[in-house]
Amino acid sequence: MHFCELQSLPQDASRQFFVFVNDSLLNEGKSFRPEFLYPRSIYNKDPITGFSDRYINISLGQTSNSTLPPILNAIEVFSAMRNTNNATDARDVHIYVLLFTTLAIPVDAMMGIKEFYQVKKNWNGDPCAPKIYMWDGLNCSSNASGTPRITTLNLSHSRLAGEISTFFANLRSIQYLDLSHNNLTGLIPAALASIASLRLLDLRNNQLNGSVPSALLERSENGLLTLRPTLIHRDIKSKNILLNDKFEAMISDLGLSRALQSDVQTHASTRVVGTLGYLDPEFHRRYQLTKKTDAYSFGVVILELITGQRPILQSPERYHIVEWVKTRLSQGSIDEVLDVQLQGVYDANSAWKCIDIAIKCTAQASVERPTIANVVVELTEILQLEMAENQNQNVEVNHMNENNSFEAGQNSNTWKLMVKTTTYTMPCTGFLYIDCGLPANTSYTDLLAGITYISDDQFIDTGKSYNVSSRYANNHARQYYTVRSFPDGDRNCYILNTIKSGMKYLIRAAFLYGNYDLKNTTPQFDLYLDVNLWKTMNVTDPSRKYLVEAIIEPTAHRVSVCLVNTGQGTPFISGLDLRPIESSLYPMVKASGSLVLLTRLNLGGTYEIRFPFDAYDRYWLLDEDTPSWMKLSTNSSIQYLADDPFQVPSVVMQSAVYPANSTKLELILKPDSGDLNEYFAVMHFSELQSPSQNDSRQFFVSLNGALLNEAQSLTPEFLISQSVYSKNPCTGTSDYYNISLSQTSNSTLPPMLNAIEVFSAMTNINIASHIRDVDAMMAIKKWYQVKKNWNGDPCAPKLYVWDGLNCTFNASASPRVITVNLSNSELTGEINTYFANLGAVQYLDLSHNNLTGPIPAGLAYLPSLKLLDLRNNQLNGSVPSSLLTRSQNGSLTLRFIQCKNYAFQLSYKQM
Repeated sequence: MHFCELQSLPQDASRQFFVFVNDSLLNEGKSFRPEFLYPRSIYNKDPITGFSDRYINISLGQTSNSTLPPILNAIEVFSAMRNTNNATDARDVHIYVLLFTTLAIPVDAMMGIKEFYQVKKNWNGDPCAPKIYMWDGLNCSSNASGTPRITTLNLSHSRLAGEISTFFANLRSIQYLDLSHNNLTGLIPAALASIASLRLLDLRNNQLNGSVPSALLERSENGLLTLRPTLIHRDIKSKNILLNDKFEAMISDLGLSRALQSDVQTHASTRVVGTLGYLDPEFHRRYQLTKKTDAYSFGVVILELITGQRPILQSPERYHIVEWVKTRLSQGSIDEVLDVQLQGVYDANSAWKCIDIAIKCTAQASVERPTIANVVVELTEILQLEMAENQNQNVEVNHMNENNSFEAGQNSNTWKLMVKTTTYTMPCTGFLYIDCGLPANTSYTDLLAGITYISDDQFIDTGKSYNVSSRYANNHARQYYTVRSFPDGDRNCYILNTIKSGMKYLIRAAFLYGNYDLKNTTPQFDLYLDVNLWKTMNVTDPSRKYLVEAIIEPTAHRVSVCLVNTGQGTPFISGLDLRPIESSLYPMVKASGSLVLLTRLNLGGTYEIRFPFDAYDRYWLLDEDTPSWMKLSTNSSIQYLADDPFQVPSVVMQSAVYPANSTKLELILKPDSGDLNEYFAVMHFSELQSPSQNDSRQFFVSLNGALLNEAQSLTPEFLISQSVYSKNPCTGTSDYYNISLSQTSNSTLPPMLNAIEVFSAMTNINIASHIRDVDAMMAIKKWYQVKKNWNGDPCAPKLYVWDGLNCTFNASASPRVITVNLSNSELTGEINTYFANLGAVQYLDLSHNNLTGPIPAGLAYLPSLKLLDLRNNQLNGSVPSSLLTRSQNGSLTLRFIQCKNYAFQLSYKQM
């Protein structure tokens, strides 16, 4: 209560009173006298409790000697807040970050996590208190002082994206941290290992990369921390083992790794991934990952280190390194196996033990392989023996344990061995790999394929770049992370200027919608190659990648790839690849006709093949398993003849299929509805079984009942590649095409097929513009930076003629530019000499621009030119006499207006 005497009291007057609350005296039991114009207050220092009704009585009682009644100026009444809940420990809620200025900035740990990931939960107020409103995904406990501490944080399936925030490391009492099933990227923070209370760290199903920090691994080994998942790397190879300046090894590239659930020993996979030579054969056959899948790959790495050989030896036999080692060991000498660069300086006993470990790791059946933990024990024993003899060996390799199938990092138990790693690369001369939508002037290398992707900014000047949704990008290669979209203009074109005359090219476009525009609306649009329809892209699945490939023989020194808006959605593209191939290959391809790939299959194979195993980076896909087919394979190298028109890689030809209990092998082909009804089939054969005197394999090859191979039966040659193909397109009205291999009457073995390619002929209803006109218009566009719909061919197709142009069209000749109207186009600079290369132009209008300099005399030699309009420019000098002569004889009309910068001759007629 607040008091102040407001009257100046005479000497015979006084104001004095007692203050009561529920009959309890305040002011220490004394009466109170307000002071004149000086505020004073009385309050109860302890709460008043114990009253039974719902009323509080405040009473001011006048004393017996007071002449004036009590007064009250103001009053405040409060109730005590219940403090049954204690706030969460400040170390969980508030932390401090010291900047270089030593300024202490308060940061909320959980609030920081919430803001960093934009968590959409009931995360409001205090994380732990009151208990009934504890944040979703949290568990808290109270310490001796009653302050809650966060002990569990479950953010599984919370759509977290980006790196693992450092805020997690400030939760110093956390015991269980679950970040599984999100889209976390980057490195695992080593600071998490400093949380002494942490008992479980679950990082399953994310996109993390780099090595697991050694401090976390050490805690895991000591039983202080459970790490999830048990990782199956799936791509252990020498190139993924990195050494720092101290020769400490780490496993890199976790992009293909998968989690092995703790309650089972296997994990089903929908596809086989990895690197040829390191792949677990059991994984290929059964699509089952086990804890010993990486053991096989690591065994191959050990053999690489010991032998100095590649996993697939580049020898005529193309042995796998495991078979190569076993063959030489069977001869009883280890000298034939060890790397020659060791120059005989090694301990034979240790070498034998290392090889024995590697052979055990590479057993065909996983049950026969040792665990990684056992491998570590055995290698450690070898190391101890070596170190006892020589303390100077200094190359450290990876540490592995039972919990993680393959982990890397510095550890006191790392083992050392004096070995050499052999690395190799293959060139890709002339290849062009474009990642559409990649930021300008950037590039990256696909380490698995050894291919460098570049930005598309130098090949197109229209469109907008977008990132696809992480939900879809995570299941695909980096090339599919971005797209270029074309919301503006009917036709937008990439111009590829790396074409060399006399070469054929494989060109491939890639598409992954991935909800890049957040509209969840898949589009349909047309894809053109130069002036003809390549493919109608009907994108129906946002998660599927679509590949379109053609083999072409360009007649010009450039190729354009155009995306055309047909009103059914915005066109987009993810990637564009161009690869030269030898002119002798694919003889069906002519300058007058390109082939569009329908399918290319590696029959009987166990994995898809591309570069570097195919020098031309053709994608050899796996066929669907057909119950009526049997598979056949060999490890022997398959050779092709010098004049082979297809040059199929040996690794593709090393497998085949043949019919089970039948004399006929049939393939049914269903064409795409939008394809031209003209198909070419190319079938590749090689006998994989050593022939015997009593057996023979002979069959006829037919397409829709028409015999191929000049109507002759085919006998595949042993380990020699040969092909049968349709030299002319197969046409018809059927919705299906039947490819049939029929055993001859005197053959004892059924027909077989190693690989197949099927192409459709590209429609050629449009003829490209005259090459001189195209070159001239492209140069003019670049010179003046023309901002019009100038994309692709200037004249063709007729529907997309460039703005300001008119062209002539006839059935047999290339279109020619006859009119160029660039009036009011903001052109600056001189009149480009390329205008003089438009040999068929009749009307050239350059008026109402800011052109300067002289008029090129070469314009007078355009034989068809009828009108030249140069009005309202800033030209200077004299009009070339050749133009004046044509104006005088009536073959040319000149239009311009006299200006102070130009000294015109008088022998012209102003229009």
